[in-house]
Amino acid sequence: MFFPVYALAITAYEFPCRYASIFLVLTMVLMWCVHETVRSLSALPLEFGQNVMVYYAMVIVIEAYCQEALYRGQYKASSRVEFTLDRIHGTLTALMPPEVVSELRVATGAVTHSYTAVTLVQSDLAGFTRFASTLEPAKVVEFVSELFGRFDKLTDTFELYKVETVGDAYIAGQGGPPLTRKNSPVAVVLFAMQMVQETAKWSRKFGENIGCRVGIHTSSCVGGIVGTDMQRYHLFGELMTCLEILESTSHVGKVHASKACKDAVDEEVRKNRTTEERFKFETRTEPWLTTSKGEAHQYADISSSGAHTCFVVT
Repeated sequence: MFFPVYALAITAYEFPCRYASIFLVLTMVLMWCVHETVRSLSALPLEFGQNVMVYYAMVIVIEAYCQEALYRGQYKASSRVEFTLDRIHGTLTALMPPEVVSELRVATGAVTHSYTAVTLVQSDLAGFTRFASTLEPAKVVEFVSELFGRFDKLTDTFELYKVETVGDAYIAGQGGPPLTRKNSPVAVVLFAMQMVQETAKWSRKFGENIGCRVGIHTSSCVGGIVGTDMQRYHLFGELMTCLEILESTSHVGKVHASKACKDAVDEEVRKNRTTEERFKFETRTEPWLTTSKGEAHQYADISSSGAHTCFVVT
């Protein structure tokens, strides 16, 4: 009766081999004690019973060892699968909004979304090309990674989605589900202002004169996953073209906003009466917009009404 109960009990523990080994030792000690007690009696049947009991205990040890090895192998395999799935999920959420990842798991066709009012910000580093030309490629990657790491923390603070980076350009924004949980033009403007400040801090750290030009625009667009390899969530529409113009015609250390962005901010402030006024818009008065390379753009390239753009000022 003792052996079946013991064999059943050791399988309930995480380390059955350990307890089976203890049982084997105790069995051998017990057999020695019995042998010393009844040494004067006939030893043949007793020695045979002792051997059977010791051998049975050894079988239990071997069986427990094999069982434990099986459990450990299953646990390691399960841990590797779970770790791989976590890495895949982490990669997907870095390439796509979390809600889009959830939708992608059950989608059978193309994943696309239409947004009525997305506010995006795009930054570019002025003076970085000259600075990068004096460095080894590995150092360039290291320096840009540090700055963009600061921007990434800001996206978490203001709950923006990082759309993409192209060279030293950084694009992020909000547009409501599934792109982002919130849709706050005010938050995007505050994020843009922080980008300028973080770039200035980063530049001073290296004793360089590198500034940040920022453009920000609000408009409708379409989001979706394109291609079959290296997939990520992209935004398409006139919004991206206008955003590029706003960034390229901005001034170093300035946030350049479209009239549509200003109107979206004003509307949010009007609805949310508790919003503290932390910035203002200063309308540009130049007859046209000019990039740092001397290329000219009309205000109509950004707004069909030809409305003048604005600088965000504190």
